[in-house]
Amino acid sequence: MKSNRKLVLGEEIEKMFPKRTCIAEDFDYSIIEKYRHEWETVSRVGQCAVFVFDCFTHKFVYASDIALDLFGLTVEDFLKKGHDPAFDLIHPDDVELIVLTRKKAYQLLEALPVEEVKEYKLVHEFRFRNIQGNYVRITEQEQVIELDSDGVIRLM
Repeated sequence: MKSNRKLVLGEEIEKMFPKRTCIAEDFDYSIIEKYRHEWETVSRVGQCAVFVFDCFTHKFVYASDIALDLFGLTVEDFLKKGHDPAFDLIHPDDVELIVLTRKKAYQLLEALPVEEVKEYKLVHEFRFRNIQGNYVRITEQEQVIELDSDGVIRLM
């Protein structure tokens, strides 16, 4: 049952991302190094985990380690396995709301003029199971970091 839920959630999330073939030369990944210090600072000062997701490759390109141990997770879990490690920890009653919220947010972002896309962020809460087996509220913020040369969301 758990793996089926994870598969369905993964498929729903995959449907949200841009439907375009990724061209390696189309995007300059040095931007990750440009922002790395900023993300590390945000994570340390805010005592929060920071993740950066490539919407074309559907992989995390950066993950901080702050607070992950509270949930029995590691940076490598996300960099190697994507969203999968988190799927098992999301409260079952929150999954549908997370998918719906993200769909609506991405639809809104796609409808905005390109010059405005980076001005918005999605903030929502859901329950996540910690290593003691208790669900705690997580506040997640998502925002666009970079667009590709065609103005399509690349990094979030």
